[in-house]
Amino acid sequence: MGRVDVTGPPKGGVWAAVFHKSAAAVLVIEGCVAERGGGLFTSDSTVVAADQTQIGNCSAASYGGCFNAGGALRFEGALVLTNCTAKGAGGGMYSPTLVATQPITCDGCAAPTAALAQVFQGNSSLAAVAVTIRSRSSGVTSLIVGEAGSVVEVGALDCREAPLCLVQAPQVQVARLLCQRGEGRQSLADGDEVQCQTCPEGHTRLEAGGLAA
Repeated sequence: MGRVDVTGPPKGGVWAAVFHKSAAAVLVIEGCVAERGGGLFTSDSTVVAADQTQIGNCSAASYGGCFNAGGALRFEGALVLTNCTAKGAGGGMYSPTLVATQPITCDGCAAPTAALAQVFQGNSSLAAVAVTIRSRSSGVTSLIVGEAGSVVEVGALDCREAPLCLVQAPQVQVARLLCQRGEGRQSLADGDEVQCQTCPEGHTRLEAGGLAA
């Protein structure tokens, strides 16, 4: 099957115990609403091997605006999230662990905690993430949050359209962080937080992610 489209109704796009979408396909879920997992809810593991997965305009009353997985959540193709929101945590995704071997694009994802993803145990690994935040505020943009016992690793995180972005977990590793103009990377000594912060007075960021006098 080359393409799968799921549109509405207001009870979530897909509900399953275990979900596995094969490769060589495009999975599209649009305009779905649910208590948890607006686009897709699974009570166990989820593997999406479609060449590209597109989830847009989905929302959850509590957790996981686009995805809520009860077990490990894994993407083996590109993931495009647009306007995914949750009133609790995980505007884009909520799962124990999250693995994405290809780029994730998140445009307009929002939640009080973890606009992109909330994970709550084990090791999560994301190859590359680019985020655009549409509703700007004066506070920190919480993108990825890992609860106690979790490890979050990100190869490249592009926050040039996400002011003061923050990745927080007991153990965090972000190999490359791109911050917007006027901000630079800050990592806490105990390794539980990586974020873009406003450059100190008298400093100018010459390259994304760095500070120079």
